[in-house]
Amino acid sequence: MLGDADAVGVAGLCGGIDPDLRAGDIVLATELRSEDTGTIPCPGSSLLAEPLRRMGLRAAAGPLPSGLIANGMQG
Repeated sequence: MLGDADAVGVAGLCGGIDPDLRAGDIVLATELRSEDTGTIPCPGSSLLAEPLRRMGLRAAAGPLPSGLIANGMQG
């Protein structure tokens, strides 16, 4: 679990599960979903999307199925 953390940042590579996503896009999780842990809200993360877009970066915010992404990367 995340304990008393105020924020958590994760950088990595994964296969996109949304056809609109491209290499280099920034994905901000509004919540993490997993069969093991249920749903973990990530309040405030979507507030970062607009400032990132103003900087010229492609940013999207939404729920992130963490188990699916992790399993998809395990050859």
